[in-house]
Amino acid sequence: MKSSRSKSVFCIVSLFFCFTLFSREANLINNSTFAYGMKCWKYIGSTPVEKLARGIRISGGTLMHYIDLGNLEHAQPDCAAPAGRQFRFRIRAKGKGKFHLGVRSRLMYGGNALEFAETESGFFELKEDWQNFDFESVSVDPDTAFHDKLTVHLAEGTEMEIVSSSFFYLDVKGPELVFEPSAAAVRPGDTVKLSLYSSEPERKFTCSLYTGQFLPGGYFPAKHWETTCGKDGRADLTFTVPFESPDGVRLSVRDLASGVKADFFATILPEKMLHRYRKYAENISGRQHFLFLGDSLSDYDRGRNYISLLTCFLPPEYSVRNCGVGGDTLLRIRQRLNGEKTVRNEMYDQIFSPKPDTIFILAGANDSKLMSRNDYQTYVPENEQIALWDEIVAALKKKSGAKIVLITAPDSYMPYQKALYMPLKAKKYNHSIFGIPEVHDRFNARLRQIAGKHGLDVIDFAAAVRRHPDPQELYVQDDGVHLSLKGHQLLCGEILNYLATGKMFQITSAGEKSLTGELSFRGNDRIRILNSSDINADKNGLTVITAVTPCDNGTDKQKDASAALDMYVFKDRQFFLGRYENRLYANFHDGVRYCGHTMSVPGNFPESGRESQAAVVFEPRSGGCAVKLFLNGVPVGEKVFPGKFPESNRNFIELGSGWGGPWHYRREINGVWTFSRALSDVEIRCFFEQQNKRSEN
Repeated sequence: MKSSRSKSVFCIVSLFFCFTLFSREANLINNSTFAYGMKCWKYIGSTPVEKLARGIRISGGTLMHYIDLGNLEHAQPDCAAPAGRQFRFRIRAKGKGKFHLGVRSRLMYGGNALEFAETESGFFELKEDWQNFDFESVSVDPDTAFHDKLTVHLAEGTEMEIVSSSFFYLDVKGPELVFEPSAAAVRPGDTVKLSLYSSEPERKFTCSLYTGQFLPGGYFPAKHWETTCGKDGRADLTFTVPFESPDGVRLSVRDLASGVKADFFATILPEKMLHRYRKYAENISGRQHFLFLGDSLSDYDRGRNYISLLTCFLPPEYSVRNCGVGGDTLLRIRQRLNGEKTVRNEMYDQIFSPKPDTIFILAGANDSKLMSRNDYQTYVPENEQIALWDEIVAALKKKSGAKIVLITAPDSYMPYQKALYMPLKAKKYNHSIFGIPEVHDRFNARLRQIAGKHGLDVIDFAAAVRRHPDPQELYVQDDGVHLSLKGHQLLCGEILNYLATGKMFQITSAGEKSLTGELSFRGNDRIRILNSSDINADKNGLTVITAVTPCDNGTDKQKDASAALDMYVFKDRQFFLGRYENRLYANFHDGVRYCGHTMSVPGNFPESGRESQAAVVFEPRSGGCAVKLFLNGVPVGEKVFPGKFPESNRNFIELGSGWGGPWHYRREINGVWTFSRALSDVEIRCFFEQQNKRSEN
């Protein structure tokens, strides 16, 4: 989990919560219906291809399609190294004559020894009616790196019309395979130890270790071996990261009997980056469950993307679920959250079980793409985006109560984007343009507007990309939209920095935690207490005390001081202590709503320009909870709530802000103390007097 010497055992964080995603078929053929004519296809024959209203007509010859390996690799890395996986090549056609289908495998034996193996079907007989023609088979050579070419070979004199085509890796029944840890961040020479867990015991597996994560194979040959899991379904695996590896290693494990396959990735990080990320990790404590929502920037490169890398640095008590869906927009996210039908609804199954403590959302690439077919307007109209954000945030807060963190949408690398869409534009084909900076600026401005309205945090990934000395290296060359490994590493660091930014309570005595020293607030910021997730107003009660020096006037808030809404200490959906107009104000949350509204006698609140001590005591009473307020050691308000109890959670305490809107604080907080019990009136008075003496000395 922490740093290790090269060639020593590298201990990696395990995933506390594991969720098996529903598998899905995906057509790997681009332009599968010939809507763009022969784009992505090649034909060798004596007569030209005839483009029809639907599909094409050919006479004799050979029709070929080359699978886009780069896109395949990023979108579905489990489709690489497909030895033993059943595939199906299908065309829908009619005509007269015979043909056969072929699938070519790319074999990599090392030393740049590239070979190909062609697998062919028997002959199919065409008829005048439309039919599906299926070729299913398996490539058995363990050095099969990819299926890269598909062919339709027509016998002499054959005439054929084709309206659609597809190439699938078929879902098969077999054991669920899970790695623990789920990913690794390493240096060359590190030894990685991990465990493979199978839902079915005593299974035999083939293991293939590739030097390099992308396009498996190359100069260094893959290593193949077999292993068997025990009666508990566990198989322990060990490998060393080769020094010659360019970006890391891929370990592919396949169940021999069923063909079910899983990939484990160990990603090489630069030494300085690895050290910095581990330093961030030292400030991350407690127990949290993270949920990630978003589009293909989160969905692609599973096992080695920014979310997978993040798990390598989190404490074992943390858990993560990635619900990113390629192609997602704000509209689709809202639809899935509301139970409406859209694509891949299964990705949100049991999304709030367990309940997340923090939800990260990275969206905008698809919302903000410009489309030629609607006169280059954004895919999701800009005037609808605020309302969609509002509905998403409201649904997430209602159903989970989690803290929500928004991640700004990065620009695309436009030279790559232009290389992709300009040829389509020249041929007057429909096309989209992703990530234009000024369009994303407007999207991110609305994102910040929503964050301010609802009191959400923002991780400004877009700014980090623009600051980067070489933005080109952050994107894949295929489109300039999706992140490269270096792009994922940058975003992982931005999230780690966010998680590690804050203050730490000192443990001063049994049940007492304190943070002392002057903290300044500008009215639009907050400070997170990193080791406060276990502090709750529970059955033992809770006391929270803070020393504050408010603004000496209300002009900064553009209102009178008597009308100020100040938030001193805030734990979302648990409790808070602040100021409402000319009163101290405290509240607690019972799991459904804030219901412990307690205010001091009017006129009892910290005076402007002077340090005052405000305190709240949550005291369990028979059948309910009492809330008591104190100002400078003196009781100023009390209220009892029969049948109401604060509900514990794992949110962090935050200082200076809560909810958003006007609930901010300006000037200084000079100390915060918590006690895991309800202090008496005498104890509160004594504590105030002791702090006064210390400040005088």
